[in-house]
Amino acid sequence: MTNRPSANQSPNMLGYAILELLERVSLSGYDLKKRFASSLAFGWHAHDSQIYPQLKQLERTGYIQSQLENSSAGPARRVYSLTSVGRAHLVEWLQSPLDDTRQKSELMLRVWSSDLMPPEAFTEMLVSVERQTQDRLRTLQVIRKRMQKRFGAPEIATDPQQVGVLLCLEHDIQLAQAQLNWIERATSVARTRQVFQEAAQGRATEAMDKVSEPENIVDPQLVDGSSVWGTCDDSLDT
Repeated sequence: MTNRPSANQSPNMLGYAILELLERVSLSGYDLKKRFASSLAFGWHAHDSQIYPQLKQLERTGYIQSQLENSSAGPARRVYSLTSVGRAHLVEWLQSPLDDTRQKSELMLRVWSSDLMPPEAFTEMLVSVERQTQDRLRTLQVIRKRMQKRFGAPEIATDPQQVGVLLCLEHDIQLAQAQLNWIERATSVARTRQVFQEAAQGRATEAMDKVSEPENIVDPQLVDGSSVWGTCDDSLDT
């Protein structure tokens, strides 16, 4: 009987994402890398430097197993599959309490300190993120249309495994749409503040120019005490 891994051997979020993929089909490390790099990598992306160490850890703890498979296209490849212990732990984790209120976002990290950026740089950043979001939205909408044509809407999908995929697509599409609305708002705020700032700078420059006009320059003798009193004394003598 396989010993149950201890709590401190539980996978991280990437590990659970790998377990989910392997629950559907056995995959090589290269296959996993392609899955995480695709548009269907809902909720999680990973790099080679993260994937392979996690595979080794999952295998050490008994959640997955691997074997070499010969390939006619090249050298043998190592293919990973889920063990019964791994599947049981995955199902247990899926039903455990979830706190999804804390999200990491590099965009929000930069927006939080937007006061340290020149207004034009902040606006350019928003425009760039807007283009990225629009591209992602179009890609997701194409994928959803293709999947709904094949499996139907989530309520009537012919393959139960695709229900979650379809719902993830809807989730990501709505998030992209909401982000585009927020970017429009943030861009409007940035441009409005830039107008106010330029107007304030213009008024300050105008005031400085006015002070520098000849008729507004005070004769130094008029602010010199001796000259003023001298004038007064002269008037008294007369």
